[in-house]
Order: sequence, then C-alpha cells, then structure tokens
Amino acid sequence: MDTTISSCVNRNQDALARYVSLRRTQVSLNSQLVSRLARPTVVGAAKRLGLWRGGELLLDSEGVWAALVDFCLYDCYLGGRNAIARYEAAADLAPGSDQDLVIEAMLRPSPLSLFRVERREQDVGVEVQDLLTDEIAFVMDQGLGRTASVGVYLATRLIRFRALDVNMTSGAALALEDVLAEGIAADVHTEIGKGAAKVLDKMNAQERSRIAVRILREALVEASAED
Repeated sequence: MDTTISSCVNRNQDALARYVSLRRTQVSLNSQLVSRLARPTVVGAAKRLGLWRGGELLLDSEGVWAALVDFCLYDCYLGGRNAIARYEAAADLAPGSDQDLVIEAMLRPSPLSLFRVERREQDVGVEVQDLLTDEIAFVMDQGLGRTASVGVYLATRLIRFRALDVNMTSGAALALEDVLAEGIAADVHTEIGKGAAKVLDKMNAQERSRIAVRILREALVEASAED
C-alpha cells in the first residue's frame, strides 16, 4: 500500500477509535444528565416546542423524546446555566479524562442547525453541509454511516473536539423533508440577515435557544406526522 494512503487510513482508524470511546462516554453522561432534569424544565420545554397539550406530553416516538431532552440539556437555563454547566460545576472530573473532554465539548456545542448529507462513509459517518452557515463538516456517527442516504436533511447539533479532529452529533437527529428543511433555513436567514455564521457565533444563549425553538417546532410536527 502507498505510504501516504496507509498513513491516511491509520489516522482515520485512530480517529474512529477515539470517537467510539468519546461517544460511549457521552451516552453515559447524557443518561446521567437526563435523570437529573426537573419536571418543570421538561414541561416548560415541551410547551415551547409545541409538545404539551391538555396537561400531557405529546411523545409519539423515541426521536421526539430525544429532541425534547436534547433541548432541555442545551437550551434551557436556570440561574444563567444549562443542565450541562450545572453538572460540570458540581462534578469532580479528572482533568484530561474522557468525561472531562466530553463535558467541555458539550459546554461549547454548535447551535442547533439544519444539515444536508453530502457523502456517506460506510460504518464511519457522513459529510454534511450546514444550511445556515454553508459550512462543510465530517460527522463521525456509525449509525448514520450505515443508514443515511445522500441528500437526506437532518436537524441536529454538533459537538466538536477540535484538537482531536472529531465531530459528532449531540445524539438527537431528526430527519426532515427537503422542502421543509430548506424553508426553515430560508426563514432563519430572513430573520438573522446576512453573514449567518458570524451572527450565530455572536448570539447569546437565549438567542440561540430561540433559533432552536424555531427549527424544532416545525421539525417535530413533521416527525410526529410520520410516526
């Protein structure tokens, strides 16, 4: 094998192995974080996302529940901190451990956005384009690497480990029809104006939360209709 190709393959294998370890840690942390969510937080989030009616949660699929708790963890604030920041403040994490790395990345996620799958790498992940910022990124996700079709649209958020050159989703990803995804993106662009990448980067937590609500309310209507 050509030495350049061999080196590239080795790097990819190393990155995939690192991703698997980080994803396992993130799944464990997500479970802990979700178990700590207070009912008023979940109910309040459900109301904002149109998932509360007649005193009950409207949950008709695991995907809808995953999107709701993801919103609770990242976009609901109490005393100026979300659930992840409150956990980090109370936990005694070993510096440099996988838990420490994952929590740090979860504290600095990209905003919830809309993505189109441009390329799939079998059993590894997908290359996506962000409809709001036009950024191209490779997302490690073995599930998407096995099942995602080129051209499918997703509403999700990315967690980035820049020093490791690893991107992954927060764990919740909703599939959308192309017309809906493009329409939501156009509405957000109209609302925030030109230079979306810079505008989103400068937004505070409350403004990002508002954009997340804008995306999720419409995406969840479609997700519920399909189920």
